[in-house]
Amino acid sequence: MLFQRVKSLDQILATAEKKSLKRQLGPVQLTLLGVGAIIGTGIFVLTAEAGQKAGPAMMIAFVIAAVVCALAALAYAELASMIPVSGSAYSVLGEGLAWIVGWALVLEYAVAAGAVSVGWSGYMNGLLVSAGIPLPEFLRTGPYDGGSFNLLAFLIALAVTVLLVIGTSKSAKVNSVLVAIKVVALTAFIVIAIPAVKDPNFQPFMPTGWGSPMGGIGVLGAA
Repeated sequence: MLFQRVKSLDQILATAEKKSLKRQLGPVQLTLLGVGAIIGTGIFVLTAEAGQKAGPAMMIAFVIAAVVCALAALAYAELASMIPVSGSAYSVLGEGLAWIVGWALVLEYAVAAGAVSVGWSGYMNGLLVSAGIPLPEFLRTGPYDGGSFNLLAFLIALAVTVLLVIGTSKSAKVNSVLVAIKVVALTAFIVIAIPAVKDPNFQPFMPTGWGSPMGGIGVLGAA
């Protein structure tokens, strides 16, 4: 059957030797690429929303999310060590599941990129308003938020797309700079916020309970 075909490991490795891609990234750039994916823009955009769902217990939600991410990372690490070639699900699960996984990833990355772009445009629009040079109202948000076209979200998504098209090595260099900025920003936030940590702020610690992952509220909803 077409969607049940799976190549043997020997075939995969033989094909990879003949048609391998040129290695462009070193260990430092790969590490920074991983750190950049872990400390994504979401931590700046979604933290407030998670706090509304879980209250001070958001710290537990972070731990839960970290465990889930670690399990996924270990699965990918084991797969990469067993089959050190490109191909992902196609290499081990067959064409049927690989087709589903591939389109699921397209949907996942499209939704994630859209959400992050909209979050970034919100911060940038706020900065422009405070600077006295706001965009017209209809260009600040999309149709679902009362506007007509989110210009800044479109422009940042376009800029990142162009950067990726230019090449992996160039985008990796830009990523290294962005990772350094994010790490410095988060470190500064921690240093500034530590003096504001007071016991009354953690009462009640879990105002919405555990909730459920799909319930949209509680610790599990925030995770």
